[in-house]
Formats: sequence, C-alpha cells, structure tokens
Amino acid sequence: MRTSEAIPIAYFVYLAVVCWLRPVSIRRRIEISGVSLATIAGILLVARIAPPSIRDWAPAVSILIGYFLPGRFFERPSVAVEQWLASWDRRLLGDPTTRFASWPRPLLVYLDVVYMGCFLMLPGGFAALAWTGHAAAADHYWTLVAGADLAAFLSLAIFQTRPPWALEQPPAQADGTVHRAALLLAPIVP
Repeated sequence: MRTSEAIPIAYFVYLAVVCWLRPVSIRRRIEISGVSLATIAGILLVARIAPPSIRDWAPAVSILIGYFLPGRFFERPSVAVEQWLASWDRRLLGDPTTRFASWPRPLLVYLDVVYMGCFLMLPGGFAALAWTGHAAAADHYWTLVAGADLAAFLSLAIFQTRPPWALEQPPAQADGTVHRAALLLAPIVP
C-alpha cells in the first residue's frame, strides 16, 4: 500500500469514528460513516486491482471527498471559535471590508479568478509532474498533498465554523462582479 493511500484511509477512519462521538444527528452519522467506509473500500480496491495510471490519479478523488465530507458535521456554528478567528484576522490583516479597497482592480480580478480555479491546482500539479516524465513520483506527490490537505480538514469534524466570506460585510470595491462570481462558486469549489 502506498503512503498516499494510507493517509486518506486513516483520515476516513477518523471521520467515521468522530461522527459517533460528536453531537451529530443519526442521519448524518450514517452518511458520514457510509461515505467514509465506501471511500476506504474504493481506495483499497484501486490499490489492489487498478493499473498504475489510475492509481496515480486516485488520491485526487479521495482528497475531494475528504474536503466535502466534514461539511456533514455542520449543524450549528461554533460562534466563539468564529469570533476568535475573526479577531485574529482583524488583528493581522485589518478591516476585512476595506483591506483591499485601494488595490488595483485588475489585480483583484486576477486574484478572484485564481481563487475560482484553485481546485485545479492539485490535479494540475500532478499533471505537470507526469507530463515532465516524473509520474513515478506519484506516491511522493500525493503523500505531501494528502497529508497537508487532510490534516487541515481534521479540525472541521470538531469545530464547525462558517467561512469568513459568509460572516463579513461585502468588501468595498469599485466593481465586484468577478468577486461576486467567486463567492457564488465558493460553496461548491474546494
């Protein structure tokens, strides 16, 4: 078994266990457990029978599932944690509604477009690796990516917080058309 397969398996075992320890509805516990077990079975099946070309890309799927599944834990926000995080944002970055108001509009549009396409970076990174003849490094690449991503998602099973864009006032911008489009995609784009 590759390390890049073992990490997601450990992550989904964690979610399947934690959902029974947290105050989550029975329906959601069954969903989280079922998706976790199905994903683990899929990882094991791919590891056992899939050709290397499929196996090399498979971690992208488990990371995507691992991104969305903790959302099933969300029943009500941890308001105290949200306030604590927002206070750190303000302390470090200033007022969220005006922090980017003086930035050039083309730069803001560029950053919003990049944000909307950020979900392509993980498979894009491996595609670049494979395209340059280094597909043999798939396990190393996906181990680093899965380890970082899934570790970041671990706390979402414990602390339910809404994203900053859902809590803050809209930013002051000359024209926020692209920004509004990015926010429309934010709930569905990892």
